[in-house]
Amino acid sequence: MELRHRRGGLLGLHTALICFDDWPDWKDLLGGAWVWGRSAHPPRGPVTLVPTDLPHPLTAGLPPFTVTDEAYGDFDLAGDVRPLALVAPEGGRAWPALWARDVGLGRVVADTLGHDHASLEHPVHRQILTRAALWACRRPL
Repeated sequence: MELRHRRGGLLGLHTALICFDDWPDWKDLLGGAWVWGRSAHPPRGPVTLVPTDLPHPLTAGLPPFTVTDEAYGDFDLAGDVRPLALVAPEGGRAWPALWARDVGLGRVVADTLGHDHASLEHPVHRQILTRAALWACRRPL
């Protein structure tokens, strides 16, 4: 994989977890993958994203926020992934919604939100996306 040997960056949004399901290395690169027949999401609706206590520039100083989106759950997560934010659908189990990691010499950010403009235009989510793109590319935040 190029990213492992170069200092590139990858920002995977929402459906990135469900893409490339015929490529076994995708989960190792992104850090998570959809599992057909097990993974799911509730209907599009209010989703609250809560930053974890893990210090990271992507979530530093950001509050929890609620957005209209889909909250993916019950997907495979690589063992070295440390969630930066969680989503907990009403009545459901909390799942990682945002993580960032080094992969070889590259950087990867996965953001499971982003179903449509309602999510992408939310001011806090836009701030996360901007920070994620800059961090993945090793640019100043």
